[in-house]
Amino acid sequence: MSSAVAGSGFEVYADFLQEQLTAEEVRKTSLEQRGLAVITSSGVLATLGFGSLALVKQGERIPLPGSSTYLLVAGATAFLIAAVLALATNAPLRHRAVNPSELKASLRRHATDVEGTALIRVTSTRLGLLASTRQGNDLKAKLFLAAMVAEVLGVALLGTTICLVIVGSEVTT
Repeated sequence: MSSAVAGSGFEVYADFLQEQLTAEEVRKTSLEQRGLAVITSSGVLATLGFGSLALVKQGERIPLPGSSTYLLVAGATAFLIAAVLALATNAPLRHRAVNPSELKASLRRHATDVEGTALIRVTSTRLGLLASTRQGNDLKAKLFLAAMVAEVLGVALLGTTICLVIVGSEVTT
């Protein structure tokens, strides 16, 4: 190892950077899995909400009171938006990556580098990969948060609709 790197603690920084890169990969996988869960739960919640609404109205000709129709449509729209946003968390993002042909050329040019210099080059490359991956994960996190907000809004709107229909059916009976 070169004397400039040996004993300088650079290996500690290089290891730390690799840990950060690994953590971002885990974060990416987690965000994508949670995005899929939002898609599933939005579908289940919409189905349960519309099913319960159908049960309340079963056998009766109760019109939807007041603005319930608009709330129902808005709730369904919110669930759809939640699903689309959650699906976007799984969209492949263009991250900075190591180009194999450039890496091959670099290996040829730097094959005689001492270990310390090679460690510096690899760590520098990892730093660029980390920045790119983190930026992509931050976007996925924002999309996931928006999907969750839309899902909660859908639940609130559908729940309000169901309550209005139940209260409206009790008033008319």
